[in-house]
Amino acid sequence: MKPFGVLLLTLPLALAAQQPSDTIRAGRFDNGKMWTFEYPPDRYFTETYGFAADSAWFSRARLGALRVPGCSASFVSPYGLVVTNHHCSREGIVAVTKPGELLLDSGFVAHSLAEERRMPDFFADQLLAVQDVTDQIVPQLDRAPNDSVRNAWRREAGLVVQGMLRTQYAHPGDSIWVQVVALYNGGRYSAYVFRRFTDVRLVAAPELQMGFFGGDPDNFTYPRYALDFSVLRIYGADGKPYETTSWFRWGSDGVKPGDPVFVIGNPGATSRLKPMSQLEYERAVSVPAQVWFLDSRLQALRAFYETHKATGDSLDMRNWMFGVSNSLKSAQGRLGALLDPAILARRRD
Repeated sequence: MKPFGVLLLTLPLALAAQQPSDTIRAGRFDNGKMWTFEYPPDRYFTETYGFAADSAWFSRARLGALRVPGCSASFVSPYGLVVTNHHCSREGIVAVTKPGELLLDSGFVAHSLAEERRMPDFFADQLLAVQDVTDQIVPQLDRAPNDSVRNAWRREAGLVVQGMLRTQYAHPGDSIWVQVVALYNGGRYSAYVFRRFTDVRLVAAPELQMGFFGGDPDNFTYPRYALDFSVLRIYGADGKPYETTSWFRWGSDGVKPGDPVFVIGNPGATSRLKPMSQLEYERAVSVPAQVWFLDSRLQALRAFYETHKATGDSLDMRNWMFGVSNSLKSAQGRLGALLDPAILARRRD
């Protein structure tokens, strides 16, 4: 399961690719600068970047960020306006398209609240609280006689925690969603309490050619010349735009070299706890197999779509291909890093 975390991105250090492997040494943050909200390095942030990274700062950041299906998003106005990436709303764009329209290709703009279109089966989660529940789960797991019993007890303990926190945070009109997340390979457990919004409407999205310009080869590789965004709005139980006090303002000065950049969202797991033997196995076996599998599927999908576009559009096949392509690029990048002797030498150190 994925924790809701804070990811601090800075410009990468130059790799020591030309050094002999036995002289390469690991840096302080070679395992990455990603932390969860319940264990933030507040003192490090304050000392390194010169601002008060106190509980109030983390609370504003946490409540202004949102989780949407498969993606992250942010409140950008006090009236429920939300910004996320273009690909994060592509399925929703298709779902709200009316007969005779091609919104994915032509784009969409709502000129009034009445023109905003509710996206079916779409939601947004706001992280209200994080609670360490290790002591409510681990002690009884240590007494389990075998793995099957351990797994059953873990599920039961998680359900108890979820029920308790739903009751604690229940509020009229709110839908409370609780996830119990294993951290550090089960060394600790946290309960994430979300307010779930289910009335999310499409406000604006550029046409596909602009929103996905450059495709996955450019994505996360270059500063993109794509309009890779979409605008949504969250509505409350009363049918009106949701009013929030935690939202991100638009900056007027941009980002300058040397500025710290915080990316807040719903990241995947890190590989900090993987031993070298596991990384070597992934390099030789599992990741090459994954690359081959995804590449062969992507080629098959493209061949079918080029021949049967109408059927492919009825199956929403373009979004399917985008997802496979995105996964393929990620797997290829992992394989490239695993094949880099300098990266593996630093990890070994």
